[in-house]
Order: sequence, then structure tokens, then C-alpha cells
Amino acid sequence: MRYYALGLVFLLLFFTGCSLQKLAIKTTTPIFSSGVEAIYEETDLPLAEQAIASNLKLLEGFHRSDPKNKDILLLLTQGYASYSLGFVEDESVERGKLFYLRARDYGFKLLQTTSAFKDSIPHREQLYTECLNRLKKQDVPAIFWTAFAWGGWI
Repeated sequence: MRYYALGLVFLLLFFTGCSLQKLAIKTTTPIFSSGVEAIYEETDLPLAEQAIASNLKLLEGFHRSDPKNKDILLLLTQGYASYSLGFVEDESVERGKLFYLRARDYGFKLLQTTSAFKDSIPHREQLYTECLNRLKKQDVPAIFWTAFAWGGWI
């Protein structure tokens, strides 16, 4: 029985290979979503600032392991835009713009996971408007946070 269990574990590891890392990321990512709510409720602003900064770097590591993960892309877009608004842009406009730009770029990657923007982010207004008209209700957070970041950068 013990050899059977070891064989089963070996086969599981063999067939899942690198996807074990993605599985771990997919099961951990919802914790970050809950963490966002906890940070928004934090009354000690220096603690919130430190927590956001460290969580963003951790999320970037997750993003490198699973670059098409929509949840991580949304958290990065929202996180960098919120971090810039709440803690950076009043102290340094130029540094704030860099964080907004990073958020916007993650937002563009997120939008490219939608059916409306799957080919690319158009540079012409008419094509962009056509893509916007094809967005679905579940795409609203992606377009909102991308636009928020883009507007902050501008």
C-alpha cells in the first residue's frame, strides 16, 4: 500500500511538473484579494504603505510564474495605481507617474486577456472605441483600473 501511494505521488509530480507552481499560485491568489480589503481598512497609514509595497513585489514574483493570471494582473493594476495615489504622488509627482505607468502597463496586459482586446491595445481612437464596445460586464474592473492608472499617469 505504501509503494502504491508513493507511486501515485510520483506520477502526480511527473505529470504536473511546472504546473505545481501555478497550482500553488492559483490557490494563494484569493488570499491577496482578501488582503486588499484588510489594507483598505487599515487605520495606521505607515503600516498600510509598507504592506502594500511588499505585497506588490510578491505579486510581481507570482506574475513572473503565471503571467496570464487575470487575478494577479488585476491586483497589480489596482495595487500600483492605489499605492501611487495614496502614498507616492503627493511626495513625488515623477515617482508617482512611474507607478501609474507600471499599473497602466499591467492593465494593458490584463485587457489583452479579454476577448475585446485579445489581439492588442489599439493606438487609434476609433479602434479603441470599438474594442471598448465589445467589453463584457466582468471586464469592468479591468477597464476601470487601467483607465484610472492611465489617467493618473497623464
